[in-house]
Amino acid sequence: MYPVSLRGQGSYDLKKVRTLLEEILSASWRGFFTLKSGDHILLKPNLLSAKPPEAAVTTHPVVLEAMIQILLDAGCKITVGDSPAIQRFSTVVKKAGLQALEKRYPIRFQELNDPVEIKGLKGGIFKTFEVSRHCLETDYFINIAKFKTHSMMGLTLSVKNLFGCIPGKKKAAWHLAIGKDRNRFARMLTELAAILPVDFHIIDGITGMEGNGPGNGTPINLGILLGGENAPAVDIVAAGMIGVLPQDLLTCRAAAEIKSGPVDKEEISIQGNLPPHLPLPFKLPESTQTDWRLPSFFKGILRWAFLPLPRVNRDRCRGCLLCRDVCPPEAIFEKDGRIFIKENLCIRCYCCQEVCPENAITFKKRGHNSQGISL
Repeated sequence: MYPVSLRGQGSYDLKKVRTLLEEILSASWRGFFTLKSGDHILLKPNLLSAKPPEAAVTTHPVVLEAMIQILLDAGCKITVGDSPAIQRFSTVVKKAGLQALEKRYPIRFQELNDPVEIKGLKGGIFKTFEVSRHCLETDYFINIAKFKTHSMMGLTLSVKNLFGCIPGKKKAAWHLAIGKDRNRFARMLTELAAILPVDFHIIDGITGMEGNGPGNGTPINLGILLGGENAPAVDIVAAGMIGVLPQDLLTCRAAAEIKSGPVDKEEISIQGNLPPHLPLPFKLPESTQTDWRLPSFFKGILRWAFLPLPRVNRDRCRGCLLCRDVCPPEAIFEKDGRIFIKENLCIRCYCCQEVCPENAITFKKRGHNSQGISL
């Protein structure tokens, strides 16, 4: 059985969040009681981009602070690390409300920016990965994800959050190499999660994000914290709370295929109380709504026809060019102060929408103008 602990919590009250996290760790992490003074722990939150905590783009500072307090009381040494999509790590840390933690506690912030090559999963599709060495050099590794939508993968949960262990622009290289195949991208994420030495996974779902995440969705109060040792199991429980079945979450489907997670939700033992009214109201991304509802036979055939194209909202765009800089296939260009997207090159990774600080990337149904350019 895969144990997953769940707790309800409606606000970011530090004292209450700490108490609930201690309960989750005690119930579902066998290693929690073996922590000793001097153990070095990597905390890997979601630090996607420079947005304030209330935007629900990043792991909330209160959740991170509560974990820091728990671990410091056990005498541990703590490093907090991630690799943002494109912005400076220090800028993201400051904007996400985490800078004060470094002043209050004896911890260190570290960008996951020093790649080393490691072997892929035995029998897996992907033979090697380049991950930051910082993910491999600590005694314990705790993954602290944010419950939010993702325009390519459907949801960002525990498995997807570990993509941040791949430094900087090497993420774009994976998007470019895999291209349009969402199932293959999910398989890559799942194999990566299976080989990383992660000891525990926590999802901050007190306030999550719905709609067109992961960078520009709408905050929504879900009122939940959950955690467990197995990333796909934790993700299955989280997704189930908004009515998403395990087979419809691509990373969980891939985990069942490679046997790195539950094949069936009956293999999961949930400790804690489920909310009384499930599924929780929740809006999935526009880019996945039709995809999730297609019969399985048609998904492979029709998915590409249904996938919307990114489009630039001229009223919102401020010409920062982050979308151009992050685009893996270089499908975005600037001309006369305006941004254009070459539809024939677009691989529907939605990295542009993910990093846009103005929420100026929207979606439209598949279709081309005479030049194959999205205006």
